[in-house]
Amino acid sequence: MHSLRIRTCLVLILLVFAKFAFSQANINSPYSRFGIGDVQPTYFGQTRALGGAATGLREYNSINFFNPASYSAIKLTTLESGLRMNLTQLQSQNDKQFNINAQYGYLGLAFPLTNKWGLSVGLLPYSNMGYSQSLTQKDNILGPENAIYSGEGGLTQGYIGTGYEIIKGLSIGFNAGYVFGNLAQIQSLEFVNSRGTASDTIYNSRISGKTSLGGFLFGYGIQYQFNIGKDSRFTLAYSGNYKTNIITRNRSYTQRYSSSSKDNEIIIDTVSTINNGKSNTVLPTTHNFGIAYHFRDRLLVTTDYKLGKWSEFQYQGIGQHFTNSYQVALGVQYTPDLTSVSSYLALVDYRIGGNFGQTYLNLNGTLINQYAVTLGFGLPIRAGGGYNPSQISSKLNLGFEYGQRGTIASNLVKENYLNIH
Repeated sequence: MHSLRIRTCLVLILLVFAKFAFSQANINSPYSRFGIGDVQPTYFGQTRALGGAATGLREYNSINFFNPASYSAIKLTTLESGLRMNLTQLQSQNDKQFNINAQYGYLGLAFPLTNKWGLSVGLLPYSNMGYSQSLTQKDNILGPENAIYSGEGGLTQGYIGTGYEIIKGLSIGFNAGYVFGNLAQIQSLEFVNSRGTASDTIYNSRISGKTSLGGFLFGYGIQYQFNIGKDSRFTLAYSGNYKTNIITRNRSYTQRYSSSSKDNEIIIDTVSTINNGKSNTVLPTTHNFGIAYHFRDRLLVTTDYKLGKWSEFQYQGIGQHFTNSYQVALGVQYTPDLTSVSSYLALVDYRIGGNFGQTYLNLNGTLINQYAVTLGFGLPIRAGGGYNPSQISSKLNLGFEYGQRGTIASNLVKENYLNIH
């Protein structure tokens, strides 16, 4: 009964905190302009520092949403949450821009139902949108004009999942989730005079669109763990998501406005309002294959190959000409001595990893690639004095990810980024 009350309280904390936490998503990336925004990796703390190699991971006190079969390994009631800071340098052929953003990362709870059966619930971001771009051009009749494109918003997914060990070493699992959120995108055309200030003779125009999305997602996974000798064990794993339709509602309106010399807007009129009703957005099938190797409780080596069939993707019923994505990831974790009672550093998890792959974007005939290297630490938090491992009740997972996406070729933008988790 006491354990049930604790779990109930944790679930209530999760739900109450969720509304505030996930409204704080904030990014600035021109690549988030396309589709439903910049699709986020569904990794928790440990995996982020392992380069995202998550399919084969199964830990007794750590949540691995990426493969729900891992829930069968949960032996302790576990609450995980995360924060992220993102430092990005955007570089084009002619300019550079530096941005700093922060957001809440995820919130998850997992607990064992039996020795072979685990359950997890949580919330995490699915996609983020945040960009602002302008293009100066000249109309032969109306003169100089600025075309401005901006967008913001994002999608969140809540989930409940379960994993069960059906026979010794073989576990299966399922996630049922609901993805929801709003995306706002604006296209503006502003006219300027010969002095480069706002025109006082021609009205500006703006098309504003707001899209609401909501629908169910279903994921699945399998893991097979076996021993080789007394000290080593392997995990062979697969996980994926079904292609699914989510309901999309879109409303747009067109306005004319003017800008004073102080950039104060005055709305002249609303030319049109269009309610496009319901349509379907198709989220793609994904496949993930992984292998993990454990040596005693000291060394973990894990690797993944991930495939996303983004050629299936449709936004509001329209294909987006996305290409299939792939990623290869590798991570290593080393813990010197989990039984140490005299050295805190011997209890720390030291992590390193990396990944490379091709995103689903093909812009101006150029495939957008991405790579990253990661470094991290699992820092035990003691419940009492000394270094006795039995007194460790919590862990702070600190991770650093440095990567690059895109290119300055073909009039595109290169992103250099540092994520701190």
